[in-house]
Amino acid sequence: MLQIPKALATQDRFIDFRSSYAYDARANVITVTRDGYTRFGSEVCSPEEFALMRAGIETIGRDVRAQVIVRSTLADAARAAASPARVFAESGGRAQPAD
Repeated sequence: MLQIPKALATQDRFIDFRSSYAYDARANVITVTRDGYTRFGSEVCSPEEFALMRAGIETIGRDVRAQVIVRSTLADAARAAASPARVFAESGGRAQPAD
């Protein structure tokens, strides 16, 4: 794991949003959780209402665009699998005949 975003939260009269990011190194799993609720009085907001919710909308936008950066271990695993020392060790230390 090279980079994981920080958790974010925003709450105002119109928006309630939270995000969290967790990395479990033992399971090699990244968990991203985003929860949000909106409370709009109508389908179209007034310019004044938009101005009040703009900061929250921008926070959500930053969170959605945030990047999780990982380094692939597939190349390392492929190299290790092709290593002659590993083949020799897995054969119980006996030489393998060539096909």
